[in-house]
Amino acid sequence: IGSVTIPKLKGDPELIPSTLYFENRNQLHLLEEMARSFKDGCHLLLVGNQGVGKNKVVDRLLGLMEGSREYLLWTKLTKHLQMSPLFSEHCLIRAPCGWQTVER
Repeated sequence: IGSVTIPKLKGDPELIPSTLYFENRNQLHLLEEMARSFKDGCHLLLVGNQGVGKNKVVDRLLGLMEGSREYLLWTKLTKHLQMSPLFSEHCLIRAPCGWQTVER
């Protein structure tokens, strides 16, 4: 991806996103930075207004990496994050030393 070489993730073929995507220079630079951060072991959090293309960029990155897509939903109505990889459900709850993952 750009100048960054990363190994394929070999995700579940049914969960690897394949979406219509038109590349441009700015998005390629963003994908390259995201791939570099991922390769370095960093977590990625994309924040922005509705409709700016956060999911589209993540789908493209996962498609190139052959990674499965998992959803992390953060609602204003709950005090925890809900994490759902399509077939199972997890919660991230506030613990004294940070966040803790609990399967429901």
